[in-house]
Amino acid sequence: MKDYSEFTAIEDYVTSLRAAAKREIENGERLLVSVKHCADMLSVSAWQVYRLLDQGYMTSVYLGRRRLVTIESLRKFVAGLPLEAP
Repeated sequence: MKDYSEFTAIEDYVTSLRAAAKREIENGERLLVSVKHCADMLSVSAWQVYRLLDQGYMTSVYLGRRRLVTIESLRKFVAGLPLEAP
């Protein structure tokens, strides 16, 4: 008999993402932003955003060929930044 617990966990994760998306949409907030928009928000280059994504500081998803940054990961990244330079 096959173990489908892995699929159940994925299904639960997708369900939670859908619920979060529904709440965000009801509040009129964006869930995803383009790399360029993310760069503008952080006042850095798009290249720097790609580096941050590749290093795991933020998460992104692909929709077709577009890479979009999750607002949740952007907020967590900014919240974790030091207030002053060392």
